[in-house]
Amino acid sequence: MQISYPIYLQYGNEPLWASVDFSFEKRFVNEQFYNIFLELLIPQSELNFNIGNFMVNIKLFSELGVLMTSSRPAILTFSSLLLTKLRTLVMLPMLLLGFLREEERLVIPLIEGFKYHKAHETMLKSVNITFSDNIQVYSSKLIFSAQLQGIRYLVYYHRIFSFILFTTLFWIFEWIIVIILYFIGRKLFNVPLSQGSSKKSTCFHERFEFSKKNNILLKKNDSLKDEESGLEDSPLLPLDFSTSMSKIMLDKPMDESCESFLLDDGKNGLDEKIG
Repeated sequence: MQISYPIYLQYGNEPLWASVDFSFEKRFVNEQFYNIFLELLIPQSELNFNIGNFMVNIKLFSELGVLMTSSRPAILTFSSLLLTKLRTLVMLPMLLLGFLREEERLVIPLIEGFKYHKAHETMLKSVNITFSDNIQVYSSKLIFSAQLQGIRYLVYYHRIFSFILFTTLFWIFEWIIVIILYFIGRKLFNVPLSQGSSKKSTCFHERFEFSKKNNILLKKNDSLKDEESGLEDSPLLPLDFSTSMSKIMLDKPMDESCESFLLDDGKNGLDEKIG
């Protein structure tokens, strides 16, 4: 995220200089760190090459005075005479048609980590830039590049990844809330899940025990029936015996929800065996 301003350099008897007013600037973010750069579009002229290294000085001002100052060196990229001629020969058609110019773009870092404050006394009001030499410049601009950190950095430089990540986290959070509310509502207005499952398990256990005892009773009933098969005048003796034994077993207290189907199951088993 960058904020740029055109710089209009002032030529004259004094060293090259420029000033920018920030009194009415609203794009800066309070407590945000910025790196400040100066971008120069410089012609590859003999004068600029002869100057060599030059210094760029910057001063930041507030209502109370100077906030920060910095001075940085700069120079045009060196190119030998042979390489310059070969490059000019290759680019000659583009140069003749005006699509290219013999120029170089210099980006000079001036200040790192400038923290902007919106307080009236410390708020940035103006910037002054001076050069040590009168270099030839096509155009120039001052750039404030925000040092994004944390979520701001992630969202600005990795937008697709941020969209996928935060959308996924949002849905996970929503489902967690729904599940929590579901169990809270069930606990307040309904029977807990464990009670129904425990009750059902107890019923099946009692039914199994009843069936086991009933099988033993039926086996005894069959043995008695075999022993007394010759007594034709007492055919209901096994049935009366099994019925009395069933009543003895059923005297044990049982859950009301299990008692009905356990008794029915036992009675049906006895009827099938006796029949």
